[in-house]
Amino acid sequence: MNIVEAPQGSKTWHEIRVRHFPASEASAMMNASKYMSRTELLKLKKTGIAEEVTPQKQALFDRGHAAEAAIRPHIEALIGEELFPVVGISEEYPALMASFDGLTMLNDIAFEHKLWNEKTVAQVVAVNLRKGELSPYYTWQLEQQLLVSGAEKALFVVSDGTPGKMVWCWYVSVPERRAALIAGWDQFAKDLLEFEITEVTEKAKAEPAPTMPALFVQLKGEVSASNLAEYKAQALTMIQNINTDLKTDQDFATAENMVKFCKKAEDELDTVKKSALAQTASIDELFRTVDDLKEAMRQKRLELDKLVKAKKEHVKHQAVTAVQVAFSEHLAQLNKTISVPLPAIYPQFAEAIKGKKTIASIEDALQAELARSKIEANQLHTLISSNLKALDENAPEYKFLFNDLQGIIAKPPEDFAALVIMRVQQHKEAEKARLDAERERIQKEEAEKARLNAERERIQKEEAEKAKNKLREAELARIQAEEEKAILQQKEQQEQAKVSKIFETHPARQLSDRDLFLDQIGKFIQAKGLTHADYVELVSLIDNHYRSKAA
Repeated sequence: MNIVEAPQGSKTWHEIRVRHFPASEASAMMNASKYMSRTELLKLKKTGIAEEVTPQKQALFDRGHAAEAAIRPHIEALIGEELFPVVGISEEYPALMASFDGLTMLNDIAFEHKLWNEKTVAQVVAVNLRKGELSPYYTWQLEQQLLVSGAEKALFVVSDGTPGKMVWCWYVSVPERRAALIAGWDQFAKDLLEFEITEVTEKAKAEPAPTMPALFVQLKGEVSASNLAEYKAQALTMIQNINTDLKTDQDFATAENMVKFCKKAEDELDTVKKSALAQTASIDELFRTVDDLKEAMRQKRLELDKLVKAKKEHVKHQAVTAVQVAFSEHLAQLNKTISVPLPAIYPQFAEAIKGKKTIASIEDALQAELARSKIEANQLHTLISSNLKALDENAPEYKFLFNDLQGIIAKPPEDFAALVIMRVQQHKEAEKARLDAERERIQKEEAEKARLNAERERIQKEEAEKAKNKLREAELARIQAEEEKAILQQKEQQEQAKVSKIFETHPARQLSDRDLFLDQIGKFIQAKGLTHADYVELVSLIDNHYRSKAA
């Protein structure tokens, strides 16, 4: 905070206040002031011309300053530190300033005093009992004082300058309120640049209703005296001249006044008619005239009443439409700068003008609500921009995880950041698990392939070995067969040699006889299905036979 050497109430102090946004005007900026509307504050800042302080107001201010000075020693004793009046300007927000009834040497405690007031006292008591809080009229000022000074807390005191009539409570900063305050002044500065001062007019006053002569009628069997003709002419002229083209607040006020006037005239005509009726039972012309005038008054009254209501509704509709368009344009400009549109914001324009009677009050209420809605939109825009930036910085390659971005982008920054981190972490873990599973699957597949290849190679080796064994066995069988054949041939040769020997000792020694005999024996054996062994055995028997016979 930069301290300004400008005592409160001095000319320099007033000049600085005009160029800055003081804490005491924060409630008006937020449209929460009991004494100044936001539009009036815009006019004040635009022109630099403040309303003159009346002697009555100055006397009230003087009482407040005297009470503040008188109670200061008691407050210093309460907090155990000396307090110094200070005027300061924020270093972080140079447009904001605050005037302090007191600040400690370290600027850690602020002191704000208000003159004893039963309503304010009740608020302080409610705060201390934790059953309520201070009015926004006070909290906006206190919040700005803490913002400008950097103080930790403010002591809010209400007194008449004596300890006997003194109540107090502590105020500490509310983060959401501080953010709204900063955004509010930011929007106010923008509105101030575009603000155009309209012609200042006095509060609308109804034109006085035309004066009508008092209608009198005297009857004595007939009308003996009456100003009816004069009254009728003047009344009809007055009715014709009533303005029904309502545009300004004054037109509306005059029309409403004329509605009352016509109703009063109707009642007076009723009274005259009843009075005349009491004097005679049949005065046709009198009654027709009175009835005609009464009906004319009634029709004009109804017309005016209907016009006033319709025109007011039309003016309200036009004013509401204008601020709705202005707000829509503001949203469109904000949405151009972010990739995710702002969530729906619903200004309470209809609620803002409820109970407002004049065009000026309606317009003022609508402008205040428009400013509040713009501030809300600006805060959301800042929040969304911050969250989008955080998303770009922390998860640029993971934006596919945020298909619901529209629904979560307006979360508080800490919550949004935590959500981004959580989703990215969950995705990484899921992706790691997927890759691990995929890697494991591939490893299993590779292992299975290796096993199958090994099995295939084993089978192939076994088949090859079997084939080799079969070849070996076949070769061995062939060799064995050849060996057996050779042995058999050798045996046959031996047997044949034996047979030959037999025939050598047999009487039939001729070769032809031997061959014939052996051939016959072979055919016999073949026919009988005998084996070679049988053949050998038979030949052996024959041999033995011939040998025994020869012997």
